[in-house]
Amino acid sequence: MPPGGTILGAANRGNPYARKAVRDGREVTIDVSDEIIKGIKRLEMDALLVLGGDGTLHIAHGLFLKGAPIIGVPRMIDNDIGGTEVSFGFDTAVNTATEAIDKLHTTAEAHHRLMLLELMGRNARGTGISFGVR
Repeated sequence: MPPGGTILGAANRGNPYARKAVRDGREVTIDVSDEIIKGIKRLEMDALLVLGGDGTLHIAHGLFLKGAPIIGVPRMIDNDIGGTEVSFGFDTAVNTATEAIDKLHTTAEAHHRLMLLELMGRNARGTGISFGVR
Protein backbone atom coordinates (compact mmCIF):
# COMPACT_ATOMS: atom_id res chain seq x y z
CA MET A 1 0.00 0.00 0.00
CA PRO A 2 1.44 3.43 -0.89
CA PRO A 3 2.14 5.83 1.98
CA GLY A 4 -0.53 8.37 2.78
CA GLY A 5 -0.55 11.82 4.27
CA THR A 6 2.13 14.42 3.92
CA ILE A 7 4.94 12.27 2.54
CA LEU A 8 6.97 15.31 1.46
CA GLY A 9 7.06 16.66 4.97
CA ALA A 10 5.62 19.91 6.26
CA ALA A 11 7.09 23.32 6.86
CA ASN A 12 3.99 25.00 8.22
CA ARG A 13 5.88 26.03 11.35
CA GLY A 14 8.76 27.61 9.47
CA ASN A 15 7.62 31.18 8.86
CA PRO A 16 10.84 33.14 8.19
CA TYR A 17 9.07 36.38 9.11
CA ALA A 18 8.22 35.06 12.58
CA ARG A 19 11.01 32.66 13.59
CA LYS A 20 11.18 31.89 17.30
CA ALA A 21 14.62 32.39 18.84
CA VAL A 22 16.11 32.68 22.30
CA ARG A 23 17.98 35.91 22.98
CA ASP A 24 19.38 36.69 26.43
CA GLY A 25 17.34 33.82 27.87
CA ARG A 26 14.06 35.16 26.46
CA GLU A 27 12.06 33.79 23.55
CA VAL A 28 11.68 36.43 20.84
CA THR A 29 10.30 36.52 17.30
CA ILE A 30 12.73 37.53 14.56
CA ASP A 31 12.62 38.02 10.78
CA VAL A 32 15.17 35.83 8.97
CA SER A 33 13.77 36.34 5.46
CA ASP A 34 16.81 38.39 4.37
CA GLU A 35 19.05 35.43 5.29
CA ILE A 36 16.96 33.19 3.05
CA ILE A 37 17.30 35.66 0.16
CA LYS A 38 21.08 35.74 0.68
CA GLY A 39 21.20 31.92 0.71
CA ILE A 40 19.20 31.68 -2.53
CA LYS A 41 21.58 34.15 -4.20
CA ARG A 42 24.69 32.46 -2.78
CA LEU A 43 23.52 29.09 -4.13
CA GLU A 44 22.70 30.71 -7.49
CA MET A 45 19.31 29.02 -7.49
CA ASP A 46 17.31 29.36 -10.69
CA ALA A 47 14.08 29.08 -8.73
CA LEU A 48 12.64 27.93 -5.44
CA LEU A 49 9.76 25.52 -6.03
CA VAL A 50 7.18 26.09 -3.31
CA LEU A 51 4.32 23.61 -2.88
CA GLY A 52 1.76 24.47 -0.27
CA GLY A 53 -1.40 26.12 0.84
CA ASP A 54 -2.39 29.64 1.74
CA GLY A 55 0.22 30.15 4.48
CA THR A 56 3.11 28.67 2.52
CA LEU A 57 2.26 30.59 -0.67
CA HIS A 58 1.82 33.80 1.33
CA ILE A 59 5.37 33.39 2.69
CA ALA A 60 6.64 32.56 -0.82
CA HIS A 61 5.00 35.71 -2.18
CA GLY A 62 6.81 37.78 0.44
CA LEU A 63 10.12 36.21 -0.57
CA PHE A 64 9.28 36.87 -4.23
CA LEU A 65 8.72 40.53 -3.41
CA LYS A 66 12.23 40.56 -1.87
CA GLY A 67 13.73 39.19 -5.10
CA ALA A 68 13.56 35.40 -4.70
CA PRO A 69 12.82 33.49 -7.90
CA ILE A 70 9.68 31.60 -6.85
CA ILE A 71 7.53 29.00 -8.59
CA GLY A 72 4.41 28.54 -6.48
CA VAL A 73 2.24 25.44 -6.76
CA PRO A 74 -1.00 25.19 -4.76
CA ARG A 75 -1.02 21.88 -2.88
CA MET A 76 -3.43 21.35 -0.03
CA ILE A 77 -6.49 19.41 0.98
CA ASP A 78 -8.78 22.43 1.42
CA ASN A 79 -8.87 23.41 -2.28
CA ASP A 80 -9.41 27.06 -1.36
CA ILE A 81 -6.66 28.95 -3.18
CA GLY A 82 -8.14 31.70 -5.32
CA GLY A 83 -7.49 31.40 -9.05
CA THR A 84 -7.15 27.61 -8.96
CA GLU A 85 -9.76 25.07 -9.90
CA VAL A 86 -8.30 22.03 -8.15
CA SER A 87 -5.17 21.88 -6.01
CA PHE A 88 -2.80 18.94 -5.63
CA GLY A 89 -3.85 16.98 -2.58
CA PHE A 90 -7.57 17.76 -2.73
CA ASP A 91 -8.58 14.76 -4.84
CA THR A 92 -6.40 12.47 -2.73
CA ALA A 93 -7.94 13.84 0.49
CA VAL A 94 -11.49 13.37 -0.79
CA ASN A 95 -10.80 9.84 -2.02
CA THR A 96 -9.01 8.86 1.20
CA ALA A 97 -11.87 10.20 3.32
CA THR A 98 -14.44 8.40 1.15
CA GLU A 99 -12.53 5.14 1.43
CA ALA A 100 -12.22 5.49 5.21
CA ILE A 101 -15.94 6.23 5.56
CA ASP A 102 -16.83 3.19 3.45
CA LYS A 103 -14.62 0.91 5.56
CA LEU A 104 -15.78 2.31 8.89
CA HIS A 105 -19.41 2.06 7.84
CA THR A 106 -18.97 -1.67 7.21
CA THR A 107 -17.24 -2.09 10.57
CA ALA A 108 -20.01 -0.15 12.36
CA GLU A 109 -22.64 -2.40 10.82
CA ALA A 110 -20.74 -5.59 11.67
CA HIS A 111 -20.27 -4.61 15.32
CA HIS A 112 -23.57 -2.76 15.76
CA ARG A 113 -21.70 0.37 16.81
CA LEU A 114 -22.02 4.08 16.31
CA MET A 115 -18.73 5.52 15.04
CA LEU A 116 -17.45 9.03 14.59
CA LEU A 117 -14.97 10.03 11.91
CA GLU A 118 -13.28 13.40 12.13
CA LEU A 119 -11.83 14.98 8.99
CA MET A 120 -9.23 17.71 8.98
CA GLY A 121 -9.18 20.94 7.05
CA ARG A 122 -8.97 24.66 7.74
CA ASN A 123 -12.72 25.17 8.14
CA ALA A 124 -13.54 21.68 9.42
CA ARG A 125 -12.58 22.10 13.07
CA GLY A 126 -14.59 19.68 15.11
CA THR A 127 -16.42 18.47 12.03
CA GLY A 128 -17.33 14.83 12.28
CA ILE A 129 -19.49 12.30 10.54
CA SER A 130 -21.29 9.75 12.65
CA PHE A 131 -22.89 6.62 11.31
CA GLY A 132 -23.79 3.17 12.43
CA VAL A 133 -26.54 0.69 13.06
CA ARG A 134 -28.95 0.96 15.97
